[in-house]
Amino acid sequence: MEDEDDDNGVILDQEPKEPAAARDEDEEDEAPPVAVSAAKFKAEVLRKCIESGFQDEKTKLTNEAVIALDEGLRFMIMEMLSRSANQALAENSTTVEVSHVEKILPQLMLDI
Repeated sequence: MEDEDDDNGVILDQEPKEPAAARDEDEEDEAPPVAVSAAKFKAEVLRKCIESGFQDEKTKLTNEAVIALDEGLRFMIMEMLSRSANQALAENSTTVEVSHVEKILPQLMLDI
């Protein structure tokens, strides 16, 4: 597995793709499986984003708080992806589109 760092401060774990010859012939009719990656946010990027909203310069953010915020943010994103995929499946779509995300956002915000 190889980590790739993009310009937004997110590290994506990329899974190797399974060769087409290794798949069963029955799987050709099914939609390809959705790859789920464990995204990790750079602590410094997350810290700067949070601290930019602080009104008092004396307010500090501990390392433990950054770790907790990272976990909470990752949970919210994974939940959003899961609900969006379920919405797409409910609409007989094999691709998650912006409209699917828009449909699940109000309830997601209420739940979280």
